[in-house]
Amino acid sequence: MTTLTEDAVALPGLLAALVGVAATRITGNTAYDAATAVVIGILLTVFAVALVIGNKRLVVGESLSADSSASYARPSSPMTALSISTTSGRCSPGLAGYSPLRT
Repeated sequence: MTTLTEDAVALPGLLAALVGVAATRITGNTAYDAATAVVIGILLTVFAVALVIGNKRLVVGESLSADSSASYARPSSPMTALSISTTSGRCSPGLAGYSPLRT
């Protein structure tokens, strides 16, 4: 997901940069370059927020669904055929016996 999102934001960003630099070179007005930088910054921010929303489950420690676990456990090559089982679980400071309030 991350790689796809990075590639999706790279192409419009490159296009915006090309337009901004071309407009600056043609007119001699550097405001086009500055405006392009703002547009690229907004584009990066929007996609970063989309990644945060999409990956929130990884931060809070949500386990994989049964379908996802089953697809990972399915041997698709001789190297993965050595895998006996695949499990996923949630690990957080509270589950590991760590409590910041403990004295």
